[in-house]
Amino acid sequence: LHRKLVITLRKIQEACCYEPVNPRKQVREESFEEDDFNNEFGRCAIRILAVKKSELVGDRMVRFLGLFLKHATEKDSAIAQPDTGTDATESFPETPSTRLTSHVVSIVLPLLHAKDKVVRFRSAQVVAHLINTLDSVDDEVFQHIRMGLLKRLRDKEPTVRVQAVYGLGRIAFEADEDTEDEDSDDDSAGGVLEKLLDVLQHDPSADVRRCILQNLQFTTTTLPYLLERARDVDAGTRRVLYSRILPALGDFRHMSLTHREKLLRWGLRDRDENVRKATARVFRERWIEYCA
Repeated sequence: LHRKLVITLRKIQEACCYEPVNPRKQVREESFEEDDFNNEFGRCAIRILAVKKSELVGDRMVRFLGLFLKHATEKDSAIAQPDTGTDATESFPETPSTRLTSHVVSIVLPLLHAKDKVVRFRSAQVVAHLINTLDSVDDEVFQHIRMGLLKRLRDKEPTVRVQAVYGLGRIAFEADEDTEDEDSDDDSAGGVLEKLLDVLQHDPSADVRRCILQNLQFTTTTLPYLLERARDVDAGTRRVLYSRILPALGDFRHMSLTHREKLLRWGLRDRDENVRKATARVFRERWIEYCA
């Protein structure tokens, strides 16, 4: 159903933003311009922000928003390529869909600081979903998103912090390379990755810690912090480490012998039965297999 609606909405966008292929055909959307479509789209998108977390229709609307912007961006890129050739001098060409994305983000970002926790949650969810759905974002928009989500890492609501983590997990390594911002704000000091690792160690919410555990890439920097969650106070977080993170790591022999022994001992002696089972499974099905 979403796919059909996306295609229909895309046709309306094309009628508003591009000259008609067949001028003889009169369509009603011809009288509307790109700004009219963007304003109406933004007006509809802002309605999502008041939908409570418990209502699944809010999640479906956020997914539809991301699906449409991704589809429209791909279509616009295909249209722009024959006109501009294959010259890659402009890494991020401006198209109707990129302008629409910037318009939506400009509406949603200020609401990350709203007093209503529902609005903050949905705003963070929309921004995080877009950053994870779209292949590329304008540099200026990217910086605004980065700063907005960094501030939400300190939000008093765990659900908002989870969405901030979900968005920052995608841009952590890209943003970390570009930490020389001109802003003197304390939120811009230091890299995104360092802040996420700090939250992983100290956030009181198990959901937030678990979200970071599942969304950070495996590197020599992050791996010690991820494996540290084997001693997390939350059984669900420990189970995620043994059932998902360790199998995804591949060959275990890049870890030191002491570290391997600690992970096995902690997992097999864990007070939660599911953690013990997950440890036994990863040892039986992965570690022994790699040795063989």
